[in-house]
Amino acid sequence: MSTTRKTGEAVLQVYGQYAHHDDVYVVGTHAALARLRSAIDQALLAGIGRTEAMVSDGEGYGIVVVRHQGEAHASAWQQLRLPYTADWIAVGETERGKQDPRTLLSRQGPAAS
Repeated sequence: MSTTRKTGEAVLQVYGQYAHHDDVYVVGTHAALARLRSAIDQALLAGIGRTEAMVSDGEGYGIVVVRHQGEAHASAWQQLRLPYTADWIAVGETERGKQDPRTLLSRQGPAAS
């Protein structure tokens, strides 16, 4: 994970879905969006892509992009926790026991840096 102000001008802010059907917003500088694109390209080729960025308050963070195998409605996808941020969804009965997306990292082999 990155630390404060080590990522230069790569400011990237990702606003996740609050609930079903909400949009996701990815807002970033040119440098940050180029880094994200590179991480996506890495994931498409090798399974995992990584980069770093920061939010507008200067706090840095790591970005991990994982290419998940399987069809969209396969059981492997159904085992993952939903990405919604609403508390009433995150703690709901259907989400208990679901996997955190970080569990996918151990299945992908060595990570690209």
